[in-house]
Amino acid sequence: MYSFLMIIFYSIYQLLTFYEIILFLSVLLSWVIPKEELYNGNKVLRFLFDITEPFLDYIRKFIPTNIGMIDFSPMIALMIVEVLKYFLSILMGF
Repeated sequence: MYSFLMIIFYSIYQLLTFYEIILFLSVLLSWVIPKEELYNGNKVLRFLFDITEPFLDYIRKFIPTNIGMIDFSPMIALMIVEVLKYFLSILMGF
């Protein structure tokens, strides 16, 4: 039973790491590529933004993260993911 839980915790940890990378890439690409171009063709870019935007919109709904033209919701999202990874690493004994 213990090893089964470790496999589940480790899998969740790896998914969170993958999501963190996707979130970081979508933030970097949002500075370079306008949103209109996302829905005109490139499926990889659309996938990145479709995966990250619901979580970022959820954060924007509860926390006013726009100060001027800077959106702090990705930074808050990365902090939340890091905290979740930290708690999982405690549960796994790392």
